[in-house]
Amino acid sequence: MPNFSKILLIVLLTTAASLPAFAQCHSSEANQAVAASPSQPTITDSPDTIAPGVGEVEYGWRRAWSGGGAQASSSGVLYKFGVLCNIEFRTYFVPWETASAPGQPAASGIGDTWMTGQYRFHVQTRNLPALSMQYTLKQPTADSQDGIGSGQRDHIIAASAGKDFKQTSFNFETKYMLFGQPNDQAFSRHQEYSLNATHALMRHFSLTSEIYGDTRSSTRQPGLASTLWSIGYSPNPRLVFDAGMDLGLTHGAPNKRVFAGVTYALGNFYKALRRQHSTSD
Repeated sequence: MPNFSKILLIVLLTTAASLPAFAQCHSSEANQAVAASPSQPTITDSPDTIAPGVGEVEYGWRRAWSGGGAQASSSGVLYKFGVLCNIEFRTYFVPWETASAPGQPAASGIGDTWMTGQYRFHVQTRNLPALSMQYTLKQPTADSQDGIGSGQRDHIIAASAGKDFKQTSFNFETKYMLFGQPNDQAFSRHQEYSLNATHALMRHFSLTSEIYGDTRSSTRQPGLASTLWSIGYSPNPRLVFDAGMDLGLTHGAPNKRVFAGVTYALGNFYKALRRQHSTSD
């Protein structure tokens, strides 16, 4: 289990640092337009939260080749909502995934569900990056008896930072992961570090490059390193398409993974409710 005294100290420090973030948000909240803020396809989460009241839906498909003839594919749906200023909630559900390996029966079924709460405690300024913390819980909705998922609850505690330099955005994130083990064994623990850069290209296109790696786990699962490249296309601020490839750099990482997805900002539900309330008065 993690050292909860250290986690408590981090929570207290971020709470103390939260007042400037709220002040910055209140001054600009009314001017924020509805715009997509994709969480896919990168490993690194942006520290910036979606605007309050804005709802968003994302769909992604991916296929991975792990070596030795093993393959896996899945599709996922993510729902994101700006609950309050600097506070975001999202849930990611895998409605279908398949996996196959030589000499083993193919497995398919519903995947797991991930729920995340994120708090941005510092808004980006001229000299300092945006900073946020988040907690993720995995609910094991997949049937491990069918060979999908572990059947255990997982926990992720993460901190991320992001800074814009002209037309390029940089994001860094570190994650502390606790993966549940069968028979009430201790969690398998490891860290993940990731860094990406997104550069705006001409005519609504963008290019993202990312490198990430996992440390060796407490249950002696080997670490890994991988790199990801993707192209994004946004015909308007509310809609983003993406596609790309992930290439493993070390043993233990998937040899190759391809993916594609789409993100759409549904609208600002808080403003819609306020308009409905004002017309009914």
